[in-house]
Amino acid sequence: MTFRLVTNSITIIERGIIKTIFKPWVSDNEIFVTTSLVDIPRPEYWKDKLSSLGHEIVFRYYGCEVKSPDKLPYPDYSGYYIQAENRVDKNLEGIFIKHISKYEKSISLHFQNKDKQLGSIWIDLTRVLSELQDAKISSGIANLMATIG
Repeated sequence: MTFRLVTNSITIIERGIIKTIFKPWVSDNEIFVTTSLVDIPRPEYWKDKLSSLGHEIVFRYYGCEVKSPDKLPYPDYSGYYIQAENRVDKNLEGIFIKHISKYEKSISLHFQNKDKQLGSIWIDLTRVLSELQDAKISSGIANLMATIG
């Protein structure tokens, strides 16, 4: 849509800044992490880490068959799901790998839990994420810095 404005003068008024404070909250199903890692972790990394914590996981696309970690596209395997091996036939999704990006000096990862039955895997995945080098974690409107020590 276009319109024509005919006028003798225009006054531009500067908008004031409205400051609002929100109570911090952490999402129970979404996490975003940036890390100073040089390389994106391979899918095998997640499988090994979660297996060491007692979880047998698999990878797959939405509702599709299981894919071996070495068959996922690397370095960008976003769009795949992490699913508990025993839930493949019960849920079409899992923990969605929503976004993976590599920048000059950082890597960003974004995960979203789309299967409420994966609570213990989700908690352990967040623990693994917090152990990444120089992890900066965002969840909800909270920003966290993980320090290993």
